[in-house]
Amino acid sequence: MDAPYWREEQRQGRLNRPRIDVFLNYWLTMRRAHVVPSDRIFTDFRDHVLAGSPDVRPVLDELSRDSACYRQLAQQPPFSVPGTFYYRVIEVLDIAATMPVLLWLMRPASGVAAAARDEALQAVESWVVRRTLSRVTLADTNSTMVELLHQLHAVEPAMAGQVARRFLAAQTSETRRWPGDDQVVESLTGMRLYTALVPRRRARMLLEALEDDLRSPKTEEAHCRRGVLTIEHIMPQKWRAHWGADIAGDPAAGHRRAELVQTLGNLTLLAGKMNPYVSNHPWLSVEVDGKQIPGKRGSLFDHSVLLLNKRLIDAHPNAWTDEDILSRTQQLAKRVTAIWQRP
Repeated sequence: MDAPYWREEQRQGRLNRPRIDVFLNYWLTMRRAHVVPSDRIFTDFRDHVLAGSPDVRPVLDELSRDSACYRQLAQQPPFSVPGTFYYRVIEVLDIAATMPVLLWLMRPASGVAAAARDEALQAVESWVVRRTLSRVTLADTNSTMVELLHQLHAVEPAMAGQVARRFLAAQTSETRRWPGDDQVVESLTGMRLYTALVPRRRARMLLEALEDDLRSPKTEEAHCRRGVLTIEHIMPQKWRAHWGADIAGDPAAGHRRAELVQTLGNLTLLAGKMNPYVSNHPWLSVEVDGKQIPGKRGSLFDHSVLLLNKRLIDAHPNAWTDEDILSRTQQLAKRVTAIWQRP
């Protein structure tokens, strides 16, 4: 563990620290099922690991195996359950407090079979995503994950998935509850998603998951590309040029529309190079001052293979309205609760 990889700086919270320090922090938390402050890593290692082991070789062997596992966490097959968890929870949502649980489930020494491991990871991912989308605090994630580790340490590895689901579903405090479907749908319906979910990659991850959910084994590609598509407003943010005639002179309707364009139902994904071309166009082609302005619907039809866009095109041949945005928001919000299920 003296390779340059372990000396590289890695962000943890608001600080950059050597990767070896970050790993040991997660490893000790995982092993002890106890929150280990970053300034007590080496003290804890000495007092709680080395002190109880007259022969340090087994500890060093364990540490070596787990460090190799840790290095592989970011290199899981991208659309596997562990790969998806790492992308969504660790990279996009930046909830590193879940890392000790991920490491425990993935390390060979824990003996957790793939099915039980995946069930546990999906439960934790759902808990994190639902709390994020419900706009409730995640400040208690550290202690929640530590208590989950206590539960996991106490049962047979085959029970890991069931234990994770039961433990998270049993939480009742406002800082730990696993939000139900109604809370998630209500939050998404009223949320200016594009401006509320920052950084922007979080909203993109949500749309990627919705696109994946529309696909099936018969689809040419089972998953859309991650981290490369751009978010597009269907009704543009600068909507007054081509979308404002129906509410001209109505400030209240204008304010309402300005809110609606930022909601989930008005967002989709596009290839980055296409985005500037279609961005502020009307839904259907129009002629303005003798110049033909291509419609956004036609551009999506010609250039996008995403099922989010195909369904949008098919369902709205003539117009895209405020009511359509509200309806699609409801539909997508309900689909979100099916993607990230809870008991």
